[in-house]
Formats: sequence, C-alpha cells, structure tokens
Amino acid sequence: MSDHAEVYGFSSERKMASVLVRRNGALRLYNKGAAEMVLTRCTAMINAAGETVPMTEVRRDRAKQVPVVLLNAACCIARLAMGCT
Repeated sequence: MSDHAEVYGFSSERKMASVLVRRNGALRLYNKGAAEMVLTRCTAMINAAGETVPMTEVRRDRAKQVPVVLLNAACCIARLAMGCT
C-alpha cells in the first residue's frame, strides 16, 4: 500500500515533475521529465539482470547515447528510494 505524500508540479527550471510517496515505510520520489535532467539525479539503475547497481558517469554517458524516443519511454521515469531499509 502506498500513501501520497507530496506532488511537485512540472517546473521549467527543473524540467521535470515529481511525486513523493510513502511505501512500506520508505519514501520514494518518482520523477518524469527531460532525460538529461532525470539522469543527472539518478544514483542507481536496474541492469539487464534485474540488479540495482550504482549509477556511474560511464553508465550515465551510455544512457545519454540511447535515442530520445527510448529514453522517454524507459528512462524518463526514475525512482529514487530514500530511507529504504
């Protein structure tokens, strides 16, 4: 079960919109927006094996090489988990 905590509407300065939710005791921030802005905020990613791995500059640079259509479909919704145990 998740509870809505806060909504941050689209901002032309941030180039994204966000919603903060509480799920299973952890806060999660979901972002949707310009790929280059979302990618700068990513601290981790899920690899092809389904494992969560740190987002490195090399991985970020690779993601920026993906065609914009795919980035919009796959990468522009990012999940940042905060306070997860």
